[in-house]
Amino acid sequence: MTTITVSKPDGKGGVLRHAYTAVVTPDTNSLFAAFCPALGVASDGRSPDEALTMLEDAANLYLLDQPLPAHDVQVFIAQAGVSADEFLQSL
Repeated sequence: MTTITVSKPDGKGGVLRHAYTAVVTPDTNSLFAAFCPALGVASDGRSPDEALTMLEDAANLYLLDQPLPAHDVQVFIAQAGVSADEFLQSL
C-alpha cells in the first residue's frame, strides 16, 4: 500500500490537497493495477510507479466534478487461497 495526493480547486483561488491510500497489485500481461478505495478510481501501468502516476491523473480527472472526500478509508490486506475445485463447488 502507498498513497496518492490529489488536488482540487477550492473555489477561492486556492487548491485543496489530500492524500489517499492506494493499493498496487500485479495484473495480467505484465501490468500493475492501482486502486484508490476512498475514491473508487483505478488505473494501470507497466510498473508500480507508472500505475500510481496514472491513478493520480485518473483521480484528479474524477474529482473535477465530484466532491473531495474529507477522509481516507482503512484498507486491510489479507492473502486468501481458494482452489479452483472449491470455487466451482461454491457456485
